[in-house]
Amino acid sequence: MPLLLKQVTLARFRSIWQPLCQQAEAQGWSPAQFLYELCEQECEDRMVTRRQRLLRDAHLPWEKRLDGFDHQHVEPKHWQEQQVLSRSHTWLVQPENLLLFGLSGVCKTPLGIVIT
Repeated sequence: MPLLLKQVTLARFRSIWQPLCQQAEAQGWSPAQFLYELCEQECEDRMVTRRQRLLRDAHLPWEKRLDGFDHQHVEPKHWQEQQVLSRSHTWLVQPENLLLFGLSGVCKTPLGIVIT
């Protein structure tokens, strides 16, 4: 089985199928439940890996933090929204865009880095 999973490039399947199979047997899962859990974990792993790759390829300076960001040019309402975005990364996996508008030099890029 591990060789077949390696051939079809299901890395997460390969590392979790045996413990998950034991859990499925112990909890009486149906084959469909077992397969669903395997697929779900594979998709999650791919999403995390993809996000890490994209962020790494963006060459962003990681030392940026929201608490050190000068927010004097940001309206208080928008500042609160940005703090919420920076604490919860669930918005990153949604198929939506985040647009930052402002004049040149008001730190749109550093703010984008901070909230990712």
